[in-house]
Amino acid sequence: MSAVLHDSGISMAAEPRAAKAPRTGGSTLRTKLFAMVALAVVLLVGVQAWSIYSERELMVATKRTEITSVAQSAWGVVNHFYQQQQAGKLSQEAAQAAAIESLMGMRYGGVDGRSEYIFVTASSGIIVMNGGNPSFAGSNSITRSGDKRDPTAVMAERMAAMRAGGGTSFINIQFVRPGGTEPSPKLNIYKLHEPWGWAIGTGVFMDDLQEMVRERIIHGAILAVILTLILLAGGWVISRKVLSQIGGEPSDVIAVMNRAAHGDLSQPLPDSTPGSVLHGFSTMSGSVRGLISKVRDEAVEMKRDSQRIAESVAQVTAASSAQSDATSSMAAAVEELTVSVAHISDAATETQRNSEGVAQKCRDGEVQVTGAADGMKRIATAVGEASEKIRGLEARALQINSIAASIKEIAGQTNLLALNAAIEAARAGEQGRGFSVVADEVRKLAERTSSATVEIEEMVSAVQRETSESTETMEHILPMVTEGTQLADQVAVSLREIRLSADASLERVREVANATKEQSAASTSIAQQVESIAQMVEETTAAMGETARSAQEMRDMAERLDRLVGTFKV
Repeated sequence: MSAVLHDSGISMAAEPRAAKAPRTGGSTLRTKLFAMVALAVVLLVGVQAWSIYSERELMVATKRTEITSVAQSAWGVVNHFYQQQQAGKLSQEAAQAAAIESLMGMRYGGVDGRSEYIFVTASSGIIVMNGGNPSFAGSNSITRSGDKRDPTAVMAERMAAMRAGGGTSFINIQFVRPGGTEPSPKLNIYKLHEPWGWAIGTGVFMDDLQEMVRERIIHGAILAVILTLILLAGGWVISRKVLSQIGGEPSDVIAVMNRAAHGDLSQPLPDSTPGSVLHGFSTMSGSVRGLISKVRDEAVEMKRDSQRIAESVAQVTAASSAQSDATSSMAAAVEELTVSVAHISDAATETQRNSEGVAQKCRDGEVQVTGAADGMKRIATAVGEASEKIRGLEARALQINSIAASIKEIAGQTNLLALNAAIEAARAGEQGRGFSVVADEVRKLAERTSSATVEIEEMVSAVQRETSESTETMEHILPMVTEGTQLADQVAVSLREIRLSADASLERVREVANATKEQSAASTSIAQQVESIAQMVEETTAAMGETARSAQEMRDMAERLDRLVGTFKV
């Protein structure tokens, strides 16, 4: 098996397979199916036996009803001729002879419908007639049946039984079958004709019924064997089909899924048929295991990146503090410059009002202008240093922006990995529900990381804009400072010329006064710009604090993500 997440570039090799997973105990599915088949066979045999027994009882009852009806008919024939005797139409001998002749022709039952017959026994046990074996007439039925008891006593018992039964009695005897030599079990019915003392009877040989029962048993056994073979074959086919669809024994599959539900994805999986439940779970397990490994690696990388961001933010914060100190120094210098320019203006005005002390004032003005030029040079140096530091701050902001972009890309990768995990879990159905929840949590963490990264980028962009504006301001200030230095030099030259030429001193003083007024305005503007720089530095420091908090938040999220995926054993 191999699972490839094409969108994220993740490729996972097939996990190691165990030749056979250990049994978790209990009977197998095949054993249970065969037990059900065995139970069905036992029930089938029981039903068949009960059916045969019931059929035998029904056959016996049917035969009893049949021979009862025949005996009743034979008794009716005998009684008819007895009525003829009573009417004086026939003598007793003639009536009995006619009755015997009629009974000899009465046949029923058997395959040909004429196998069974009527017989008549006198109260002494002598056979009056036997429709199956006429030669038995005159012989003793008790002796012929193999009964060793006194025939008279036996017949007396039978007569008493018939009288007790309302003239009818069933008796099981042993009697020779027509055409046979050995006695066979037979069920006879005797119906007493009291006037003549005849026991009119008929019967059925029980071995015929036994033969029919044996045939039913044989047919039932053959049917049971056939059905058993069919059930066994069906059970075997069904068990193979079910095991093929599941991919193994249900107990093994349940054990594998229970361990996976508790986060253990490192377990060896038994070999399974492609397309089976276990094979699908194995594919999903491999994909999720690779995904979790990748997410874990990304979480570690995110922690490292957040640490680097925190370090960079600390450096930028330190640089901002240094820039703030430099800005304070520059503000003090600008304030001194403003005071100096005010002094120059006062001096020029005084020179204009009092031309007599112009030479001395020019010397003083030269000294003051020289000091002012030195101050302007120092301001130019401070502004240059501040500009360099602001450029350094801008470079640091670019580094932070690059790192934030890297984090955003990692968050996007993580979100894509979570989406792929959710898709894989959805394909697994109910078994992938727990993995879907984990993937959703990973996706939410990735979205929060992406949001934090966007905030960092916005803050860094604000810092870049402000540092760029500061740089532009410094570039505007630097020419002004240079111009101020040049003006101070010009004032010094003018003072020297005034010292050389008293006639032109008043005009030069006016020029100096005008120049000092312009310089005062320029100094005021510089002071305002320096104040703006100080505010921007404070805002940059605050933004770096927000960036540091965002980096710490991202690091905390990375740690939570690492703990979340750490619950899985891959």
